[in-house]
Formats: sequence, C-alpha cells, structure tokens
Amino acid sequence: MSTLLEIVNKAVIKVGESTITQNEFDNKLTKVAKVMSEAYVQAKSHLLRSYNWMISSKYARLEAYTQTVAEIQATYGIDLTGKTSEEIAEARFLVTEGDPDVFYVILDYRFNRSFALPTDHINTLLVTDISNYLWSYMQTGKYIHSDCDAIYLQYTHDVLETDLDESIVDALAAYLAKETIIWLGDKEEKPRLDNEYLIAWRFAKSMDAQQNGSRSMEAVDWIGESRGGGLHNGRTPYPQLI
Repeated sequence: MSTLLEIVNKAVIKVGESTITQNEFDNKLTKVAKVMSEAYVQAKSHLLRSYNWMISSKYARLEAYTQTVAEIQATYGIDLTGKTSEEIAEARFLVTEGDPDVFYVILDYRFNRSFALPTDHINTLLVTDISNYLWSYMQTGKYIHSDCDAIYLQYTHDVLETDLDESIVDALAAYLAKETIIWLGDKEEKPRLDNEYLIAWRFAKSMDAQQNGSRSMEAVDWIGESRGGGLHNGRTPYPQLI
C-alpha cells in the first residue's frame, strides 16, 4: 500500500529531483511541490479513466432527483403552490406519485428524470434499469438524465491511494512524472518517460485482468459480469445481462 505522498515522490525521483515532505506538498513550498500538487489530481483522474480497473469500479442504485415545493422556491425562485399540472410541467417539474408536495426536477428537457451522480463519481461505465435493460441517457455535469424512475449505475470512483494495487501505483507515478518533466527536469527525457508509463500501464492492466475471474458481485446481481456500456437508443437488452 502506498500513500499519496509516496506516489508523488516516486514521480519526483523519476524526474530527477529530491523527494518532498507532506508539508511542502500541501502548502506548495517548493517548485517541485507546487508542480506535483497542481498536477496530481488530474493525473490520478486520467489514470482511473483510462481503463475499467477492478479496484475503482463501483455500483449504485440512483433514485430520480426530487425537491419539495419549499426547496424549489428557495433554489429556483419558483412558487408551485396552486399551479396546475400543465403549469408545473412547463416549469420543468413533474409531480411524484403519492406526494403532492414533492416534484421530480427535470434538468434536461429531452428526458423525464434526472439523477444526481455519487460524490465520488469519476466516470460512467454502464447505466441500466432494474430489469437489466439499457436505456437512452445523457450525462451533463453532475447529473444523468433518462426516462427511468430509477437507474443502476456502474462507475469509476475516486479510490483511496492506499487501496490501489502497486502495479497501478507504479503506472500513476510514471504518468505523473511524464506530465511534469517539462517543468521540472530535462525535457529530452520525456520520450523515455512516455515509454516507461506505457509499459507500467500495460503491466497494471494485465494484473487487473487476472483478478477478473475471482470478482465478487455481492448485492449487484443486476449487473452480472458486464463491463462497459454507454448510450443506446430506446430500451435495449444488454447481451451480457440476459
């Protein structure tokens, strides 16, 4: 297990600089610390997005985004009290069944439901309904839009550094090094670091693939062993799910 600082210092060594302390990294007290601190989040996000890593794949059931009359008025300045269903629909809100004070908030006019993404969401991998069917959907910002009442989401999440396999750690350090060498070291070294990253990434991918056979799918039977996904027209059964 490696900490964030240990990963950063692996990259620091690769670019030919002396290691830094946690205080230097947190407060950007040196040029090396400043460059690494500002590049790290993007580097980690890029690596996690680059492949459907087992360790960062997560599952969640999302309920449609709703607000009460009071919340809508506070957020949007719209008073829905006494409005007809047609007037409410025109204001991009739909009444939920069974509770006249709660409304679906429609954030994309092309769909009837919107869903707030989990706070640790980095990348969407697969969206299905409760019957394991793919639906047309669109993602904008921190929301997914669809016509389902509830969706099941497979996504890449922001996994803790100490939970990363060492092969992924090495790939992350190599990527961070190749992205920061132009500011910290000899620019002529970038092709070598590019190649070093590619080798590390491929090795991490092969190690990750070896774990696929023993994958635990507790409480996520709806997703089966499928991986990938995306936008499909209409309600389409996903072959690997049936």
